Amino acid sequence: MSHSVFIEKFIERLGKIDPQRIERYLSSLAEELSLFEGIFESMPEGIIVFGKNRKILLINHNAEKYLDLKELSGGRLIDDVAFDDSIKKMIMDAIQGTIDVFTGELEVTYPAHRILSLQVTSLVDTNKLAIGAVVILSDITEKKIYQQQLARNEKIDSLSLLAGGVAHELGNPINSIGIHLQLIERLVSDLGQKKREKIIDHVLILKEEIRRLDRIIQSFLGAVRPIKGEFEEEDINHIIEEALKIFGPELKHRHIEVKKDLDVTLPGFLMLKTEISQAIINIIKNAMDAMNHGGVLSLSTSIRDDKIVVKITDTGPGIAQENLSRIFDPYFTTKEFGSGLGLMIVQKILVQHSGHIEVESRQGIGTTFKVILPCRKKKRQFLITSNDNNE
Repeated sequence: MSHSVFIEKFIERLGKIDPQRIERYLSSLAEELSLFEGIFESMPEGIIVFGKNRKILLINHNAEKYLDLKELSGGRLIDDVAFDDSIKKMIMDAIQGTIDVFTGELEVTYPAHRILSLQVTSLVDTNKLAIGAVVILSDITEKKIYQQQLARNEKIDSLSLLAGGVAHELGNPINSIGIHLQLIERLVSDLGQKKREKIIDHVLILKEEIRRLDRIIQSFLGAVRPIKGEFEEEDINHIIEEALKIFGPELKHRHIEVKKDLDVTLPGFLMLKTEISQAIINIIKNAMDAMNHGGVLSLSTSIRDDKIVVKITDTGPGIAQENLSRIFDPYFTTKEFGSGLGLMIVQKILVQHSGHIEVESRQGIGTTFKVILPCRKKKRQFLITSNDNNE
């Protein structure tokens, strides 16, 4: 027998029932309600229940957190929730019982950037008639980040296989051309000054272009070569200070103010210092390039859940939303003279350190890169020695 039928019969016989029995039943209902509320609030998914009148009947804490809906509980309408029109239509279809289940994805940028999986289904009564809709939201941000990193790592692996062959095929002809240019310089020494100067000018241009091509090849190889070296415990704050010293004159010239909030209590942790330094330098350089007319460069360090977090923020124009997912792709750049390898190298270094990088950007406000690294220490070995004095 359903609760609704039982309650109807219970009300009909209310006057004939012993008060203690009523008390026991109400106490039992209160316990069931408390259990339901506990389960509802402890679920990892965000859940919103809409009634036939399009109003919110129930909403749990995670749904409020994901969609910033703390002010929307208590009978607010579907239109008050920041869903796009297509999702609102699906909810209305579910209320009317014209769809069984709808699944999709939803990206939100406030109060935090999240990617949510979305499931909309009809809420039905005991007669299988639609009386509302249930929206279930799951945070799949980390899963998406992992999938994106996996896809980028596969690209890097493919480039690595190609790199050796490319370097060999291009390197040998470049060396040969360089040798022949040196021979030409010697041969033209017997020509008249005017002809000699003209030919030398052309030779110098060719030599500079060869050097530029060689730098491109070396940059390419640096981006795809496996990282080698011995991990040592280093101080991330010291690495940041060293990077800022390198850029000191340029920061001053560009009228960029530096703000630091470095946690001096951070422990040293295992890393390849030169590689992490390169990653920090690349991110700072990117931030500086985003502030051509001055601005503020903010750097902070902290520890969270045994992970070191480095935040580097600029007050540049921000990154267009459609470019955010592409900035770590090889050769993608919006700079006039950029190689498109800087951030790819950063990501490769962090992956080798079992870390990752996150980016948040708002156009007209600026961009924040968040480097997250595991705080790993050297394992200490204890030797047990025997002190037997048996003679």
